[in-house]
Amino acid sequence: MPRLPFGGAMLALGAGGIATSPAAAQDDPRLSLAGDASSAGGSETTAERDTDYGDGSAFDTGGQLGYALLEGINYVAPTLVSDIQADFFQVAVRGPLRFDPRRGKLRARDWDELGDFFRIGQCVRLDWSASGRYEREHGHCMPWDVPTEDYYLSVRLGPIQDFTLGHGTVLRSYTNNVDPDHFHSGVVGNLQFHAFVQGQFFVDDVTRPSLLGASLALRPFSYASERTEWLYEYEHMLEIAVSVVSDLYAPAEVYTAFGRPLVDRAGNLLFRSRGVTVASAHLEYRFTFGSQVELEVRGDANYITGHGIGTHAQIWGIYNHPFGVYSVRGLGELRVQQPNYVPNYFDAYYGVQREQFTLSEGARRQLRAVTGGSDDDPFKTKQQLLEALDALGDAWQLGVLAGLDVQLYRGEGESRRTAVRGRLFLADNFERVADGQFFVSLEIPRLNDKIDVYALYARQNFDGLADLVALEDSLVKVSVRWDLNEQFYLTLNYGRIWQLVRDAEALVREGFRSDDEIGLALGFAEEL
Repeated sequence: MPRLPFGGAMLALGAGGIATSPAAAQDDPRLSLAGDASSAGGSETTAERDTDYGDGSAFDTGGQLGYALLEGINYVAPTLVSDIQADFFQVAVRGPLRFDPRRGKLRARDWDELGDFFRIGQCVRLDWSASGRYEREHGHCMPWDVPTEDYYLSVRLGPIQDFTLGHGTVLRSYTNNVDPDHFHSGVVGNLQFHAFVQGQFFVDDVTRPSLLGASLALRPFSYASERTEWLYEYEHMLEIAVSVVSDLYAPAEVYTAFGRPLVDRAGNLLFRSRGVTVASAHLEYRFTFGSQVELEVRGDANYITGHGIGTHAQIWGIYNHPFGVYSVRGLGELRVQQPNYVPNYFDAYYGVQREQFTLSEGARRQLRAVTGGSDDDPFKTKQQLLEALDALGDAWQLGVLAGLDVQLYRGEGESRRTAVRGRLFLADNFERVADGQFFVSLEIPRLNDKIDVYALYARQNFDGLADLVALEDSLVKVSVRWDLNEQFYLTLNYGRIWQLVRDAEALVREGFRSDDEIGLALGFAEEL
């Protein structure tokens, strides 16, 4: 049966506000949903995030009036805004519209599918903490800085942005929002049972689920007692974990007629589907030298069912400032893999490349190198690349990844929060053409208690460092929110996204194309 997918979704870049990256706890980013900010809140003189202990409730309402640019068309972009908090339940209600003043019409592609109506619930979240702490994030849908001794459960509904599962060897920096003509609202859950058990799960789209994943980690030496808590915090930590990620309806072959892909009425590619599953098991050991220097050693063994096996050996070197001012984490990774194994198979580009792998000339060169130049079909799926790799034999190959994670903090103890966070990684697999990956992000939450900044840049399918930075064929996101006072705020959004291009007859000729999306809005919110 052909699958009629919803395709990608917008990068949460519309006039609805600002998106965020994962907030850093003491460890790696464990989950992230990107939503939008909506209200100033805070004290009488500054716009601050609130942290409530015990029962807490709030209701903010307002709106935004903005400008949006997409496909060379200038839109007027009004948005109705409301934020509701009732203890551990929060919801960010949005009514984002894009109005074309030349034609006197709303943009029809924003509201032609069932999933599009989930834009109204931009972020819906349930967060339960044993400490009774409830934070008002005003629709950000970002994870909290949770102490290791807390019991914590979080379930969040919204667009998924920059999500990494486990060590990221299977799924890294995944985004389900890559095509502004479609909207996916996914689910991300996070569980922390003291420091002993940690779990994650996610679903890419609640209206048409396809990509699912879960991870469960056990830390056997961190059970609750004064002695073991001290050892866990300052001496050592062992973690044993398993992860599974599966695209149940992964595109196996795009349906075409006379050399052109077929689409449904909403502009989704039609394809024959077949599931792709990656299973992973990993060990992690951390040793702390005093309170400042840490060493982490990680090992992952992954299997793409029906295809190849890959192993990842990681070493993290970590330096923590003695007064908690900053933390610097450096990563080195060695990969030993079979030719038909693809590291980070579910990556930042997966929402598009699952349907059309050959987005760029680099990706086309990679496919030609695998097939011996015998296949110039521009609409090959990522699963078809995986199948082509099966013919390369059993010789093991090497690959490397290097990464850096820098965090600056403000506050102390339970009030400590991330002030600045920057992440990057660069990866390459030897003996593979145009297989480079590069990712960098910067997050500055609540600068001077008024400004949020988030920027993301992802590029892949390149060979040399000279091709590392280029706007064309890249994935870019920049979001800024500036609270002017208690009620008024500005948002600025820019994205380099991917859009399935159709001609005047609604026919697809070239597939997905890299394009710009811009949004600028003035917002107003009042706490009632």
